[in-house]
Amino acid sequence: MPWRSGMKRFDHLIVLISLFSLFFYGCGGGGGSNNTSLINEDSSFVEGTIKTYNIPGSMPTNLAIDGSNNVWITNTLSNNVTKLSPTGSVVGSYPVIDGPSVIVVDNNNHIWAGSLSGLTILNNDGSLIESNTSNAYDSFAINASGDILTQNGFSILLTDINNGDVVSSLFTVNKGISSFTTDNSNNIWVCSSDNRIIKFSYSGKMLAEYKNSSFNYNFNYGNCIASDSDGNIWVLNLSSVTKLNPSGVQVANFVIPHNAYPTSIAVDGDDNLWIASKPVFTYSTIPTEKAYYDNIYKIDSNGNQIASYQQYADVTVENITIPDYINIEPYGIAVDGSGNVWVLDGNHDKISKLVGVAIPVSTP
Repeated sequence: MPWRSGMKRFDHLIVLISLFSLFFYGCGGGGGSNNTSLINEDSSFVEGTIKTYNIPGSMPTNLAIDGSNNVWITNTLSNNVTKLSPTGSVVGSYPVIDGPSVIVVDNNNHIWAGSLSGLTILNNDGSLIESNTSNAYDSFAINASGDILTQNGFSILLTDINNGDVVSSLFTVNKGISSFTTDNSNNIWVCSSDNRIIKFSYSGKMLAEYKNSSFNYNFNYGNCIASDSDGNIWVLNLSSVTKLNPSGVQVANFVIPHNAYPTSIAVDGDDNLWIASKPVFTYSTIPTEKAYYDNIYKIDSNGNQIASYQQYADVTVENITIPDYINIEPYGIAVDGSGNVWVLDGNHDKISKLVGVAIPVSTP
């Protein structure tokens, strides 16, 4: 079973700042209708087709794919998770712990939704397995052995797969942890709050360190660090992504076009990297032209761009209110087992699906 990361949690202060920005720009953070229909009913599901769906929740911030390619989404302000079918229809919404902002699917196909308030574990049908308020669950990762690791403040913990209880504390980072992931050898890679990427063994021994003052993970809603099948690590910077080899040495770097602000990354089944970024506007005055440049990028393992996409390519430019382009927030990105790429927009309660553009990944 491949290693999978949950996304970084965000503090309540950042939530308030985000809410302020929504009202300031007049974008309507509720993000339109809660109906389950496609925004664009184009029936040609060919490779590269982009579909956009409404999410019945408020402020979707994170997503995970289960073993049947259903998409599970945390809705932070409505305190629930939404399950979408592989075709984007809403299967259901289920109450979870207050303020859910991280989510992962374990090897039993159970859903873990966490927050500063605690943890909810659900069966795949949405029924409750466990509610645990003994710890804050800042982020998740599942290693190659199927162990579930969680972050609680400055510490990485091994948790009981049945109920989320802490089994042991693996190690603590004194400067703080922003996010973490695991590699194919069960090593743990941590984004520390002092702009370091630190590699630890499963026993907690520090193995490697890389420092870069431009790393961007402290202010990110999505996944700022990801590993590939060879144990290499990709990390977000302010306007680029950096690849480190298993020794912590930089081997590639990709600068996001137009100095765009990357928000989340995911690796597909061929070790290509997918990047979601905030849009950069073209300031076009011609209605038929793009209002902003492409904001989703596919790059190869050497850091070379393969393709790029516009998140709302299926929405006509004339209908500028769906969404309001000035405040698109692609909080999370994920690849499913059919090679589709899913990208959230947290400020408009929507999700976009790029059909068949990636190499499929293994799911639980």
